[in-house]
Amino acid sequence: MKRRMVTSVFAVLTLALAPSLVFAQKIHPTPQKPAVIRISYNAVELMNSKIVQWEPEHGMGTIFKNIVESGTDGAIKVELYPNAQLGDNKASYEMLRAGNIEAVIATGVLPIFFPEMEVISIPYLFKSPEIAWWVFDNSDYWKGFAERLRKRTGMRLLAMGQNGVRNFTHKDKFIKSPADLKGEKIRVMQSPIFVEMMKSFGANAVPIAWSELYSALQTGVVKGQENPISVIIGGSLYEVQKYITLDAHLWSEDSLVINDKFWNSLPEEYQVIIKQAAKQAETTNRGIETIHSMGPGLETLKERGMKVYVPTDAEKQAFADVCQPAVRKYLEGKLGKEPIQGIFEAVAQAEKALGYR
Repeated sequence: MKRRMVTSVFAVLTLALAPSLVFAQKIHPTPQKPAVIRISYNAVELMNSKIVQWEPEHGMGTIFKNIVESGTDGAIKVELYPNAQLGDNKASYEMLRAGNIEAVIATGVLPIFFPEMEVISIPYLFKSPEIAWWVFDNSDYWKGFAERLRKRTGMRLLAMGQNGVRNFTHKDKFIKSPADLKGEKIRVMQSPIFVEMMKSFGANAVPIAWSELYSALQTGVVKGQENPISVIIGGSLYEVQKYITLDAHLWSEDSLVINDKFWNSLPEEYQVIIKQAAKQAETTNRGIETIHSMGPGLETLKERGMKVYVPTDAEKQAFADVCQPAVRKYLEGKLGKEPIQGIFEAVAQAEKALGYR
């Protein structure tokens, strides 16, 4: 463990001390002198499952790497840095914007740099994952969103994978109603909208980095948390949480972003290959998460001793009635009404296109 920590620290220092990359002109990578895309993400490389051997983020990175490297005949190399080797998600985004790494796969931290990203985290916004996918893949709203992200942050959105739907877990009890959250210390990601949601329930929201979550649950710093099934398994959280409520309150993304200056430095034919790789990596990521959570994942949690509760539609609505108006009001005060109205209109279009209405 000590040797691994020294290696990780060395990697971070090496990248941090390197001069920021400047991509003022087109570059012409070759197999002999390849360009390198370094991708940072928090997830582990493998998942403990007989069916799904990749954690969704790692699957996304691996497919992207293989397609880019083969499609460019090695003129572009992709280096994967899982397990938060280069730092947590926030640190990785900062390194990306500084040009010290080229790409990041991450969940929930992008709103720190681009607050409008919070709109996809409105509780109970998406009735199903395929509605979310339609919005990201087909809506004019999302095309405009991606362009605003690029212009304001220098980060180009390549793919929107799926980190899963988020469910409440707790050490001592099921979370069946908003009252069950009142006064409870619940871990949330380092994202303001998650804090706002928990405040609406009367809970004490405690932002904790993923790398510190297991220890925080184990030592009682927090009593509960909320995450997708695949993430709960990947982090062995079933060892320190015994109750899960499948309320699916939030859809959670795995976004793949690349430094826009680096992107613009590449020849157009390589940009096309990267787009194709990102699309297939996105599909892979969504599939891995869906298969795992809806198949062996839930069974694994039961086998590992977690007790499972499936709330009724009425119980879900009781949660939505409390938190969605509070979150909408918070976002409208922060972003204005237009982005919030835009995402709800895009969802309505998706529901109509998919036969939900």
